[in-house]
Amino acid sequence: MTTFSFHGCFSGAIEPTPADPALEGSPPFRAVTHCEPFRAAAGHGWYTRPPLDCSLKWDGASFTYRPSGSSEWLPLQHLSVADVCRLRGVSPPQDITEHLPVLSALPEPGVLQIWTGLLARTAPGWHLLVRGIPNRPGSLVHEVLEGVVESDWWHGPLIANLRFRRTDEEVRLSRHLPLLAVQPVRAEALRSGLRRETAFHPYGPGEPASAVAEFLTDAMSVRREGAPGGYRAEVARRRRAGDDGQE
Repeated sequence: MTTFSFHGCFSGAIEPTPADPALEGSPPFRAVTHCEPFRAAAGHGWYTRPPLDCSLKWDGASFTYRPSGSSEWLPLQHLSVADVCRLRGVSPPQDITEHLPVLSALPEPGVLQIWTGLLARTAPGWHLLVRGIPNRPGSLVHEVLEGVVESDWWHGPLIANLRFRRTDEEVRLSRHLPLLAVQPVRAEALRSGLRRETAFHPYGPGEPASAVAEFLTDAMSVRREGAPGGYRAEVARRRRAGDDGQE
């Protein structure tokens, strides 16, 4: 099978797009041009978008929403696939999907669950981390709660939870703006025993200090005085050489 596959579950679900190291033009020039760790994190995985255009508010007790093109705020407890399809003027699917929630207020105060309209399947040993967009400035009004889905065996709705931080402030969802990042994670990396396979070497004289000095010397050798981007250039060189750094 394909290592990663996404399936749209109703009309309006948007195909994920590869994550952009340049965050679609929003980050500082220096970060995009010279900082490989920034670029690698920002460009890891895919962007997903909401399947509808609307605005959301939380008043401290309940949610309301305003569909795109409307001036009326409506109570929001549960907005189903059928509701979203009607808002978009298309026919809903005549199956189990019709009644599944796209937006759903959870029992926890200020938490709203959103479904992208997608389900995901991954090859054995691969899971998916669902999170906000890495390195994009966060909203003061809401945040995306992160979660890992074991998508190599569970092929349900690809969802996320939004936690609202402020009341009576508008949050806009747009089908044209990325809302979530979906990033592949090896299942092995989540194994609980892996955390016990960690070593810490405190500073001390002799061999430990010598090793630290050697590590730092090697690391700093790729950074060029007065010329940013040395680490990025070294990463590119090693990739061209086949990851092991041997030309």
